[in-house]
Amino acid sequence: MEIQKAQPLYQQVYRLLRRKILSGELGPGESLLENRIAQALSISRTPVREALRQLEREGLVVGRAGDRVVVSPTEEEFVNLYTCRGALERIVAERAARFATEDEIQTMAKAIEEALIKIEAEDHEGVLEANTRFHDQMVESARMPQLKMLMETIRAQILVARRHVLSDSTAAERAICEEHAALLKAIRDRDAERARILMEAHMEADVVRGLNRSAD
Repeated sequence: MEIQKAQPLYQQVYRLLRRKILSGELGPGESLLENRIAQALSISRTPVREALRQLEREGLVVGRAGDRVVVSPTEEEFVNLYTCRGALERIVAERAARFATEDEIQTMAKAIEEALIKIEAEDHEGVLEANTRFHDQMVESARMPQLKMLMETIRAQILVARRHVLSDSTAAERAICEEHAALLKAIRDRDAERARILMEAHMEADVVRGLNRSAD
């Protein structure tokens, strides 16, 4: 990464580290040493320290004596996150069934189609990105800025959790696409109650997938 002096250094470092965490390049439990990062970027430790603090506030890293490490959620933390997410996503699904436009429904359909193509290509990163677009569009379609804001507060943790749920498993990827397709049909049919029920089942299935991976 080339550091651009015109931008705040800590923001550049924050974005770099955040991208590496969300992409899985920096995995759970990996140590983030201030001096090592500073040396690699040829900058002082001060902006690195502030970037790590920002990541800690976002819930992506945790402090440890002398350094910070990428979060490795416990089973309880994983379940708690999905409990919060599930409560919000049920509202999202209900409202998307009421307010999504035809163009937005097509955007969600294309995200599912792309995920299926990526599954065939064994492009696990592409599957994750397509599934994220599906959920992001549903949030937009819910037409509730406050709900979107609440989702944003746990967005990064959700992205990390989605990677944990999928675990490069083609079976899990296909199951998620099937669940998304059922959700989309409920939205297309303007059946808000069915959309809510299907979203609840989808979130519960994600929890099971994540816990099964932890047990492996």
